[in-house]
Amino acid sequence: MAARPLIARVSAGTTTAAVMGIVFSGVTLLMALLQGSVVLRFRHGNSISLWAVLGTYLLVGPLTGALFGALFPATRTPLGAYVTGIAASVPLVAAVTMGFAGFPSGWTRTEWIAIALMLVAFSGPGGLIVRRISVE
Repeated sequence: MAARPLIARVSAGTTTAAVMGIVFSGVTLLMALLQGSVVLRFRHGNSISLWAVLGTYLLVGPLTGALFGALFPATRTPLGAYVTGIAASVPLVAAVTMGFAGFPSGWTRTEWIAIALMLVAFSGPGGLIVRRISVE
């Protein structure tokens, strides 16, 4: 089977991520309504602005989908899929970290280690999962 053109892969990745962003945004809005605040508070004491979460889901999510679509041919091998998952997720993981810890210039070693761990533990395996369920 012939590989899809780059523009088709990027479009599919962007669209899929945008739909996911809309769904996740709906869940987040429901959480904010239930808490009665635009600041989402978590049990462990951290909080994040509703607007930061929505921006991440609706803007950075589709960027991640576009990157994954562009890099999709690399997912033909397990190593390629793992690396593609990591590479495509960097903007998303960075945006989430910025929501909790501010701009990268103020990040400590802890934030950088957390980013590396999230990419290796979640994004790489995510690439493998997409490889497993995708048919190109």
